[in-house]
Amino acid sequence: MNLVTLCSGGLDSVTLAHLLHSQGHMQELLFIDYGQRHITEYHYAYKCAADLGLHISDVEIRGQIFSSALTDFDVAVPSGEYTPETLSTLVVPNRNAIFANLAAALAVSRGYDGIALAVHGGDHEVYPDCRPSFIASLRRFLEVSTGISLEVSTPFVHRSKAQIVEIGLGLNVPFEHTWSCYKGGDKHCGVCPTCRERIAAFEGYEDPTEYER
Repeated sequence: MNLVTLCSGGLDSVTLAHLLHSQGHMQELLFIDYGQRHITEYHYAYKCAADLGLHISDVEIRGQIFSSALTDFDVAVPSGEYTPETLSTLVVPNRNAIFANLAAALAVSRGYDGIALAVHGGDHEVYPDCRPSFIASLRRFLEVSTGISLEVSTPFVHRSKAQIVEIGLGLNVPFEHTWSCYKGGDKHCGVCPTCRERIAAFEGYEDPTEYER
């Protein structure tokens, strides 16, 4: 299949790109700049494209339309584990739905077969647009909105982040070429919720990530 793979430069989406590449699918990566507070992940998305020899496109969503600690410097990025309080500041409303529609538009324009998203099971409790019910509805919506049956590939939708690490290790994914930290900087902070989640996912394995603490 020819797919547009949404790639943030993070552990999940980079592993997805490597998995689809290993399965022989042709891909164009798509990075979306939605006003996030740092652009570090942009460089890692492009590293992924270079590692796999893939073309990558990027889209910029202009204007401050999202209210989240990920996009607003007036909202502090919390430290520690995910909690209802931290999540209330970190969720970017409807993000995957918006990104999937942009990817689908690119796929149709290119004459590709569909799109690929790295949504995973560990996010089901937190993010409505990571759940199987969302993916099922997205497939129906895209068929109606485009007039064709687009593939929506989500091989991690029932897998945990730790399982994604296992898959990536089996594929020799260069995890040092991925970025998770919400804060940006030269190294992962090691204390924000997504850094903590990343550390936990590597438990029992060698983690190549450099952390500040």
